Amino acid sequence: MDLVVQTHRAPNGGETLSGKSFVTIPGGKGANQAVAVSRMGGNAILVGRVGQDIYSDVILENLEKFNVDTNRIRREEKYSTGVASIIVEENGENRIIIVSGANGCVNESDVDSAIDILREAYLLVMQYEINVDIVLYAAKTAFQLGVPILLNPAPAYPIGDEILKLISYLILNEHEAEMISGIKIYDLVSAEIAAQNLHSRGVSVVIITLGENGLVMVNGIQTFSMPAHTVNVVDSTAAGDTFIGAFATAMQKNGNLLEAIRFANAAGALTVTRFGAQQSIPSYDEVLMFLKNECQASKNFTI
Repeated sequence: MDLVVQTHRAPNGGETLSGKSFVTIPGGKGANQAVAVSRMGGNAILVGRVGQDIYSDVILENLEKFNVDTNRIRREEKYSTGVASIIVEENGENRIIIVSGANGCVNESDVDSAIDILREAYLLVMQYEINVDIVLYAAKTAFQLGVPILLNPAPAYPIGDEILKLISYLILNEHEAEMISGIKIYDLVSAEIAAQNLHSRGVSVVIITLGENGLVMVNGIQTFSMPAHTVNVVDSTAAGDTFIGAFATAMQKNGNLLEAIRFANAAGALTVTRFGAQQSIPSYDEVLMFLKNECQASKNFTI
C-alpha cells in the first residue's frame, strides 16, 4: 500500500514541513507491473503475498478490478502487507521508502506452486521487492523451463553474474544501473557504457530509463537511445512499472523490440501526467492515441 504525502518540497534532515495532502493508494512494483500488463491487454497472474491487515483486502480487490489474476497470492499471518512511504514534490519528483512486510515471506514454495502457470507463460517478470535469493531461484526455474525472464532490479542491490546470465530483459533506471554496473551515469554516453557493461555480463537486452532524458538500449546487435516525451509531470510514481508492463505486453503481441520500447516509452510518459500508482496507468487505447498525436508511430504500427 502506498502512503502518499504531497508537498511543495521534501524536508531536509531534522526539518518539519506542512504537507498538502495524504492518501493511501494500492501499489507495489509487482502489482503495478501486473496492472500495466492487464491495462495493455495482456494476461497477468501475480504470485506474491499480502498480510492479514486492513490493507490486504483493498489491494486484492483493486487488482481484481484491473483483471489481474490473484489466485496465487497468499495471505501471511505474521507480517503486515508491504507498504511504501512516498513523498511527492510539487515538480512531480518522488522519494520512496519501502517496508517489504509480507513480500519478504515469499519463498521457494511460492515458486514451486506456480510451476504449472510458469510453464505456460510468455514471460516471467520480477522485481527486488521480494527476497533476492527467491528471485534467483525463480529465474533458474524459468530458465530451465525455457521461459524468458524480465528483471527490474528495484530497489537496487548488487547483482551477481549468475543471475545476469539468465536474464533476457534487464530494465532499470539510472540509479539502479549505477549501483549494479559500478559506472557513474552523467548522460546518454555514460548510460550506454553502463548498459554495455551489463550486457557483457550476460544479459540479452539492457534498457536503462533516464527520466526526462529518455532511455538507452543495448542488445549486442545495436545500441540506440530514445528521447523522452515532453509532458506535464504530475507524479512519477509507477512510470517505470508502467514502462515494464507495456514493454512486456508489446513484446508478446508482436515481438518487435524497437516498437515495444517505443510503446512502453509512451505509456510511461502518460503515467507521469496523473497522480498515483495503479490508478495512473493508461490503457492500451490511450497509449496508441498518444503515439498518434505525438506523430511517433509509423503507419504500420501494429502493437
